[in-house]
Amino acid sequence: SRSITGMVGTPDYIAPEVLIASSGYGKEVDIWSLGISIYEMISGELPFYSDSLLKTYGRIQNYSKYLHFNSERFPAELVD
Repeated sequence: SRSITGMVGTPDYIAPEVLIASSGYGKEVDIWSLGISIYEMISGELPFYSDSLLKTYGRIQNYSKYLHFNSERFPAELVD
């Protein structure tokens, strides 16, 4: 079983599947990270950032509550 302390990488880009240590995930975790990168390039900020690593992970796991798209910066086609 993996633990949060055993992970490697930039925490803000980790997909929820990795945090819950589900087995069998695939390219969707890379697509997630790409999406976070695009979000950051457009908005200039990370969608789940917190000063606390555990809060960042909590926000990622509850992404539907914390992920917001400003319609002026994010056209519907991009959000889709």
